[in-house]
Amino acid sequence: EKKPAWCFGYDNPDNKNKYGRLYNWYAVNDPRGLAPKGWHVASDEEWSALIRFFGNEVFAAMQLREKSMYFPPAGSRTQEGLFFGSGSHGYWWSSSESSTDDAWNRTLNYVQCNIYLQTNPKISGLSVKCLRN
Repeated sequence: EKKPAWCFGYDNPDNKNKYGRLYNWYAVNDPRGLAPKGWHVASDEEWSALIRFFGNEVFAAMQLREKSMYFPPAGSRTQEGLFFGSGSHGYWWSSSESSTDDAWNRTLNYVQCNIYLQTNPKISGLSVKCLRN
């Protein structure tokens, strides 16, 4: 329906404190604002700048994996409603769309220690990283 939505991982409220919520991209792009006042959802360029700051995808992944309380591997919810990767992968939306149906995201693979640029259908459920304005 292209409406903002969120869920807890595996639809289990007990995952709230460990992983937070998974949002569809319509929640990220909602004009009411997903981020708290004074904050915004990171754009794809801001994700790229973070990776450049650390040197490359592997070094960035090493740092972010060490700080897993800020980047917990919450996994994702597919467009079919299936949950995937909790505990081994983190998926974060950017505020940048790639097409009418898809948007850019970053995937942090905690096992292989790398960050990947990907697109996901906007109806998928991913985590969100907010930055201070």
